[in-house]
Amino acid sequence: MHKSLSFRIICLILSVLFIMSTFTACSDKDKETSFLFTDESAAYTIDWVIKPTITAQLIQPLVCASFNENTNHYDISYAECFKIMVDGKYGLIGTDGEMIIEAEYDDIFAIRDGDDFLAVKKGENGDKQTYIHSDTYRTQSAQKKYNTKKYEYYWNTKSGSPLFVCTENGNTTEKDFAPMLPEAVKGVNKEASSYVPTGKYGLFVNKVNLTGMIYTNAGFYSDGLIAFESNGKWGYLDSTGRTVIPFEYDAVWGYNALGGKDTAYESFDGCITVTKDKKFGVISTEGDILVPFEFDNATPVVEGKAFVKSDGKWGVIKVYDTEAPSSEKEETTSTTTTVTTTTTTTTISEKSTESEPETESTSESTTSQTTTAAAYTNGSYVLSRGDVNLREDIGLDAEILITIPEGKTVYVSEVRNGWGKTVYNTHTGWFNLRYAEKTS
Repeated sequence: MHKSLSFRIICLILSVLFIMSTFTACSDKDKETSFLFTDESAAYTIDWVIKPTITAQLIQPLVCASFNENTNHYDISYAECFKIMVDGKYGLIGTDGEMIIEAEYDDIFAIRDGDDFLAVKKGENGDKQTYIHSDTYRTQSAQKKYNTKKYEYYWNTKSGSPLFVCTENGNTTEKDFAPMLPEAVKGVNKEASSYVPTGKYGLFVNKVNLTGMIYTNAGFYSDGLIAFESNGKWGYLDSTGRTVIPFEYDAVWGYNALGGKDTAYESFDGCITVTKDKKFGVISTEGDILVPFEFDNATPVVEGKAFVKSDGKWGVIKVYDTEAPSSEKEETTSTTTTVTTTTTTTTISEKSTESEPETESTSESTTSQTTTAAAYTNGSYVLSRGDVNLREDIGLDAEILITIPEGKTVYVSEVRNGWGKTVYNTHTGWFNLRYAEKTS
């Protein structure tokens, strides 16, 4: 009897230990699973072009701002090189990590309404300017002053009407206000010939103030979006005034496209470099995270690459591919694809033809019409006939990956049956080349 009781006690103890170990194992498994599914950045692997080895106080984009007389709008883009600050002085650096211009200037900026740059050295007898050619980076002495002309869009709060103002060499004049694209209007109280800012901004489109004067700062309309500040945070609106990117980001210290107080970066080539909680990342124009917020600083993405700062050093990451490998380019360059197109004067947009594919295929197959042979080869193309759908494969039945806006320049790495293969906003696909013109 005594032995039987002892045996039962031992079995009970073993059972309890087994049950406890089972629960512990399940708990550990749950913790592991929870970590894998809650850590959104765990799957992201940084594609380093140059690991963080560059010592610099700051690396910033060079803003190319060209005023378009047809649209009365500044076309904003970023130069392929960047300005770098070392020991308080500025130079130019490429995304290959090589110094283009040594850091010896007090400032460097892109010349407004031009492709070249200007470097400035301050002195007791005035500033000394050096002209830098953007193609060869050859330098020469600059004898004239640059960037003296500036256009701004004001909103007269007294009359509730817009003003198109030009400032040149300190003189301010009003011109006809006729924007063809969305514009940020800056609130002012007009007093005689002066304009007193109210600190408020709004979105003006097609002769209508869509938002009212409710924002505290603004950027420029670029790549289909425009940045505004509200309650100390930045977000992005589209041309209808709809909030596409929520107001949860911070201004980029020391950045403003045309000078002024800190603003957010402009959208460029489908990417926006943004910052929040003192960390930088990259999002798409749809709000998808392309690069997680894990860097101490970062530049806009240019040609698929961006400078980023980590652990006190700067490096270069690749956000997306911009062209095919050299072996593929060499293979496709030697071939020329010929397609037959009709010489009708009617402008056809891809969106309209997609709704009637039978009509389009019929017109293309009609042999009685006069036709010309159009030769397409790989290279750079600008979309010149409206927005174009980038598709997963060739043909109107292929899945649409993303829409590329009119005016964008893309690199075509392969040509087949009148369609070009390219990469846009991290998507690799095909588009109809009849809606584009080759630039190189």
